[in-house]
Amino acid sequence: MATKLNQTDLFILGLLKEKPMYGYEIKQIVADGHTERWARITQSAIYYSLRKLEGRGLVAKEFHQEGHLEQRIFHITTEGLEVFPKLIAASLASTDDLYPEYSIALMFRKAIDDDTLKVALLQRREFLIVRIAEHEDCMNPNKSGESSAIFQYWPGGRVTGERNLWFYRSELAWIDEFLAQISTNNH
Repeated sequence: MATKLNQTDLFILGLLKEKPMYGYEIKQIVADGHTERWARITQSAIYYSLRKLEGRGLVAKEFHQEGHLEQRIFHITTEGLEVFPKLIAASLASTDDLYPEYSIALMFRKAIDDDTLKVALLQRREFLIVRIAEHEDCMNPNKSGESSAIFQYWPGGRVTGERNLWFYRSELAWIDEFLAQISTNNH
């Protein structure tokens, strides 16, 4: 099985790690949590993701009869419990640019021990340092006084670069603060 799942899959595994749930309960959490805004998780993707996770052996369902209705309750499997911490660590160490899996991984960070959390955050930190240097090189004019082509020819290129730099620097500062909190066991 590939270790990388999409943000909906990761979110559902995190919820089911906490407790078994009906699909409707998951949809309600998605709606109430406005996950479409911060993680691009939509209600319409829930059942597709549940079927995919079930097919991979990470989630299982049981049927419960309630009156004349048969309802499915989903739970994380033993394999799902084994894979989930690895997925969280991989998401936190991701070299992808700004992405929703990071927020989900932070939400469920207690699934991994502090040492694994530190290693993942340090990997992300190193990625950010490289990315900042790359963006600064592109943003600053070269010896001939010209900046990178991306900022000359693409509409919005300069502002996009500035925005990305701001996010990278902000995340780097946040990681440094969070690593300090982890060291004092205040997280």
